[in-house]
Amino acid sequence: MTFFVALLAAAFAPAQEEATVTKTVTVNGPSLNIPDEIAPAAVTYFACKTASQGTVLRSGDSGTTFNPDDIRQGDDCSKIRERQMDRANEMLKVRAVPKKQRRALVEKTFDEIDAFAAYKPGPAPRVDQ
Repeated sequence: MTFFVALLAAAFAPAQEEATVTKTVTVNGPSLNIPDEIAPAAVTYFACKTASQGTVLRSGDSGTTFNPDDIRQGDDCSKIRERQMDRANEMLKVRAVPKKQRRALVEKTFDEIDAFAAYKPGPAPRVDQ
């Protein structure tokens, strides 16, 4: 009878919630900001850089890939860089941006793309529980 009462008590007892441990880990890495005025040219070069490293770029909204079909892992993007820098310069020229400012913005943006693409993350952070 004692066993039956204990079984009934256990059956009607409030459910025990499982404890969930959540730990937030902040991982610092580079960020990349591409000016809207030259985005079509800069993103084309960025897509080449990432494709040449074997990385697939996808749109966060639609999942559409941005990788050029003709770029394979290990390919050199220097000619695409040069063409897209010229394209970016023309985009700014149409907006009447002075030559010196155009050059500075285009070089800065494309250098930042190179730095971003060259970033190699270290080992995953250790999470102690």
